[in-house]
Amino acid sequence: MGIGGHPFLAAATILHRFYDSPTTGLVETSIQGYSSTTYIATFSNGNSVVLQFRPGNRAIDEEGIKTARMQIGNLAPLARLLTKHEDSVLVYELSRIAGVAFCELHKAPNFVRLLPTVAEGTGMLLGKCCMENSSCRTDKSWVTSVVKHLKTAAQTKDPLLLSFKADFTAILEGVQSGALDDLPLSITNGDMTPTNLMVTEQGVVSGLVDWEMMRIWPLGFDLGAIHWIKGSGLGKGYSLYENADEVENRFWAAFISSVPGYVAGNLVALQFAMKVGTVLNSVSDGECYLPPNISRLRAELDYTIPWSEACFSR
Repeated sequence: MGIGGHPFLAAATILHRFYDSPTTGLVETSIQGYSSTTYIATFSNGNSVVLQFRPGNRAIDEEGIKTARMQIGNLAPLARLLTKHEDSVLVYELSRIAGVAFCELHKAPNFVRLLPTVAEGTGMLLGKCCMENSSCRTDKSWVTSVVKHLKTAAQTKDPLLLSFKADFTAILEGVQSGALDDLPLSITNGDMTPTNLMVTEQGVVSGLVDWEMMRIWPLGFDLGAIHWIKGSGLGKGYSLYENADEVENRFWAAFISSVPGYVAGNLVALQFAMKVGTVLNSVSDGECYLPPNISRLRAELDYTIPWSEACFSR
């Protein structure tokens, strides 16, 4: 992952150097970081921290983390640069988010019964990411990067994506014509996936990790998370869980209850934002980002937010 040397030994040395309490455990984990080596350290006083070794060109945006915590509080981890290792590696301390990654929750015997709780917590989390008193109409700082991404999608030569070029072009034109102007902005970690959503063994959402790609984008780009909460499987193997309707209702009810009231009146714009998010997550540099999921792309682009009393009673 771009980290040379012996990071385990380096981690042990750094712990001894920076922390007074003796270490009782040091375990490598894939959670809380991409292109990095990450450890969970526990101390004799019962506390724990996350140590993350990152390549020098992939520094954590500490100001971005502060913005995230101002928005969603302890649902985002604290982060601070501790030291440099071998000159080219940055070592960060991150606060530990309780629980396990959502993708690990599948191992629980009562997993499906927990999904409505997960959905509710996720909808509430994404609602809290909404930045009040912001406007996509007046703040256009997001436009350049989004339009650039959509243009590469609309110009794709990837055989897997050719049948979607008309969709990508229409979405690009919609963004350029102001289809998102009536929405507020929101923070996003840029990587809303089952690996980065943390939950307790009861299904309660405890946080969102990996804020390396933190962005401020229009509200709604991350709402496609509903698809991997209400169903599972890659490609044609994707299927809905038996309680998918309840999962969906709980997700949308929690989201709408967590955002300004006028957002519920802008479902067309919100639904369009979901389409944009789908393209951003599915296409990278004009190519299909995850080929096994290509058979789900049509359904995700055509998704309709369910309008019902259950979902939108405030």
